[in-house]
Amino acid sequence: MARKLTPVDRKKLLKQYEDGVPKDQLKKNYDILDNRTLKKHLLLADQEREVQLAKRGVLKDRLALHFDEIERCIQEWKDDILVPPISQIRSETTFIIHSENKPLFASLHEHLPFGTLWDSYDIWKDRYTKYISACQRLRSEIAGAWKINKEIKLNPDFAQPILERLAREARKKFQYKIILCEGHADNLFDLRYQALVVDGYDDLTPKN
Repeated sequence: MARKLTPVDRKKLLKQYEDGVPKDQLKKNYDILDNRTLKKHLLLADQEREVQLAKRGVLKDRLALHFDEIERCIQEWKDDILVPPISQIRSETTFIIHSENKPLFASLHEHLPFGTLWDSYDIWKDRYTKYISACQRLRSEIAGAWKINKEIKLNPDFAQPILERLAREARKKFQYKIILCEGHADNLFDLRYQALVVDGYDDLTPKN
């Protein structure tokens, strides 16, 4: 009685046929009655192999694409964790890691299963948040250190010259002066404002 072959049986049959096992021996090994049935099984086994190879190729391409996306996500994350200098922290600056909002970011825990890495990252985020707050307080304190007439406004970037100097080098003393500037024609509601010059650096462009 003819034997019903499974895909696994046909795979073995094809392998033995390609290895040179005689047809009569193959028919005996797999209970195949005639050459016509043997040919049918060999053809079907070859088709099944082609399907499997095609699936493997698709899977390989998908994996390559996935790892490319993971690599880009890691690079974006790396770019996000650069700390800006104190001079770039403004009162409106907020702590945002844009790469964390990417769909793939959650899977980084699986691709980078290092507890120390993620613990250190959490510590860094906490310190970065405090750093931003400290920079914003410093900017506010610098602006609040000068008492001015109610009719005179502070330049919105009044503290910037000091922060620029701090970003370039640590200094305990500065040469500074405060000047009063006339408003520009496009800034009629701010005819005079107070600005700071530190070590020759100033930011004298009025801002609304």
